[in-house]
Amino acid sequence: MTKVRQYRFLPLLVHILLGVCRGIQQFEETPQYTEVNPGQDAKLICRVLGKRGQCIWQKDQKPIGMHLKKYEWVGRPDIGDCSLWVRSATLEFDDGLWQCQVTPSDFTTQDALASEPARLVVRVSPQRPQIEYADRLIPPGSNVTARAGEIATLTCRARYGNPSPLIKWYVGETEVRTLRPQVNSTEIDNPRTWATYSVCEIMAERSRYGQPIRCVAIHAAYDNPTMSSSTEVRFDVRYAPETRLVGVPTGQLEEGRDQLDIRCLADANPPASILWRKTKGPGETEVASIGETLLFSPIYRNHASVYICEAANAEGESSPVSVQVSVNYPPTISSVGPDRLTTALLYSGASFECNADAMPPAEYRWAQIFTDGRMPLECGTGQRLILTNVTYEQQGQYICLASNKINGNVREVKSDPVSLQVVGAPRVVKPAITEKFVVATTEGSPAKLEIRLCSDPKPRLVAWEWGSTRLHAGEVLESRYRALDLEPLALEDCYVAVLELTSTVKEDQRLYHVIVENDRGSDRRSLMLRVDEPGQIPLVIGAVAGFTVLSVLVMGFVCFLRSDRCCVARNTVPALQQVHCTKASNTMIEDPRLAVDTMERGQQYPSEKRPNPVLKPVPAQQYQQECYQHDPPHQQQHYQRHHHHHGQHHGPHHGPQYTLQGEQLFLKPDRLATLKPHCKIEKPPQYTTFKPSSNN
Repeated sequence: MTKVRQYRFLPLLVHILLGVCRGIQQFEETPQYTEVNPGQDAKLICRVLGKRGQCIWQKDQKPIGMHLKKYEWVGRPDIGDCSLWVRSATLEFDDGLWQCQVTPSDFTTQDALASEPARLVVRVSPQRPQIEYADRLIPPGSNVTARAGEIATLTCRARYGNPSPLIKWYVGETEVRTLRPQVNSTEIDNPRTWATYSVCEIMAERSRYGQPIRCVAIHAAYDNPTMSSSTEVRFDVRYAPETRLVGVPTGQLEEGRDQLDIRCLADANPPASILWRKTKGPGETEVASIGETLLFSPIYRNHASVYICEAANAEGESSPVSVQVSVNYPPTISSVGPDRLTTALLYSGASFECNADAMPPAEYRWAQIFTDGRMPLECGTGQRLILTNVTYEQQGQYICLASNKINGNVREVKSDPVSLQVVGAPRVVKPAITEKFVVATTEGSPAKLEIRLCSDPKPRLVAWEWGSTRLHAGEVLESRYRALDLEPLALEDCYVAVLELTSTVKEDQRLYHVIVENDRGSDRRSLMLRVDEPGQIPLVIGAVAGFTVLSVLVMGFVCFLRSDRCCVARNTVPALQQVHCTKASNTMIEDPRLAVDTMERGQQYPSEKRPNPVLKPVPAQQYQQECYQHDPPHQQQHYQRHHHHHGQHHGPHHGPQYTLQGEQLFLKPDRLATLKPHCKIEKPPQYTTFKPSSNN
């Protein structure tokens, strides 16, 4: 024991010693607050130092005598132990204020003792607590109803308990602290017991709907391990609906295959009525379904819309919740046109438009189809096909292909064909890959010249011309020349024109022109017939091979000349360009005055750029040029003789000789002559033919 504590008890010890020395009796221990359950024994402690008087007990200020098995001394009062046993305590007889008293030692000492009253409590368990709400008793398990946002004020009462119980409140498993302490008061009809009540204020919230509210009375007299008793009611919070959707599809819905099953769940108290509305237009709706389920099995395109779920109860209405329902379906072509047959002028424009009903929206492709077994030719994309500068090749049938993709699968449909008819002047089609501008044959063998043409309306005139001769289709000349009638091709409004020669002579080597006319115009095309000697075929093949190799060498040498290491231009006269190199075998002579156009067209169409024809070396021969339409005399000598730049050579010529309008052009076998146009030929057109010259 520390010094401080020793000093604290020092005055008491001194007082006791002085009392003992003087012979004055004093309390050593006095009775204290005691609780016992009914039927239990209660021990009230009272000890006196220097006791010489008599011990007396009072209850509620009334003396109590000793009674066997009821009130008995604990120890020996004669030595100062005045403690009392209260056997089998009862509320009726024993609960109250007890006081220990000691009479004086003698009448002169005046040392009588009386302790402070100590309560002996005989416990009595309170009745089961009860909950009151809105001045009404709520039976256990019943509802306490309040609107969301309001404060529910509840009262819990526990009666006829001794001592008063401790009351606690719980919402769910959470204890709720009260703003005011509980109130304890004695019962009017039984003052030895207590009436206790506690007031709790609970906020009504949506989250507390359906939770239990418990009032718990805690008292030691309750015969259970928790020494408590409780009453529970259900918190009935009323609130307006809140809705949510369940089952909204995440993928694509396909018409006729899938179903729609969406539920609108409403969180509400009291339960809400649910209504589905379908949007028909801005601000316009109609009832689609009553109840929480919106079901379409299967779903069709007319079900596609915006659907709104609404819920309402006595507390109010929910905010509307909407869902967009899209129904996917493959394309269905509603129209293609503008008409089944569209007529367009040659080289004008035409267009077709395709409309398909599809979801998701369709993608469009256009293809031209053929009746001759050819594969369709894709010719455009988009809802509208625009054709510009149409030709006869574009005449025919077209189909529209509309497609979309649903759940990863491509759905495509094609339209009925629409037709394009092209009308206009005849048009001679360029030779195909298998056709040639120059037709070769051997002397004495037959020859066949043919071209393909298209015309709508059908040509009224088809004629072959050469020299001063014109031969119409279906006519025969000298039994050697036969112009066949037009034969139709698989392509609509297209034909083939054929000129047959049953046998050929050297004089047949020339240009042949075909002329085609209809009500809307005309067109022309030229073909060259080359007649070789019977033994000249190997030479021609060799010449072609040699020419190919020589062309490669010339191209390489020209590139070398452009490096300015070998040669320069010596003469820049516009009428004749001469380029001199050190190697005579590479001499190239160009004369822009010389022109032979084997692909010349008629005057009604623009001219086309074509490579300048090259005269290949052939055996020495001379040809006299004649014109179908002769030029005036002053134009006869249109070309001048071209001599070698030294101007001294008069010996025999060693290469092929060609005569144009009576003039000669001398070439060695390994030289090239490039003929370039000098000027554009104006009306009237000229037809050029070649005949052997009489000069040797």
